[in-house]
Amino acid sequence: MIRALYYVGDPKKWFKDGARKKAVKGSSIAVVCWNDADGLVHFKMFYQDPKLRLKEYLYDISTSRLVSGEPALEICSPT
Repeated sequence: MIRALYYVGDPKKWFKDGARKKAVKGSSIAVVCWNDADGLVHFKMFYQDPKLRLKEYLYDISTSRLVSGEPALEICSPT
């Protein structure tokens, strides 16, 4: 099971995300974090669900919610 823990402002006050995601037992989880031009921290977590699909879990600033979905993959030809 995957559950996000996060804080807003005060690093002494952590919150648990109520949504739990199932990942394949023994599979790896990747997390990417970055700061935008306004200094806000963003993250995306990638994991493999029990049906072996690649999923992403992220904080959507526009809705102020943690959401999950399937990542948009773009296939590029070698140059």
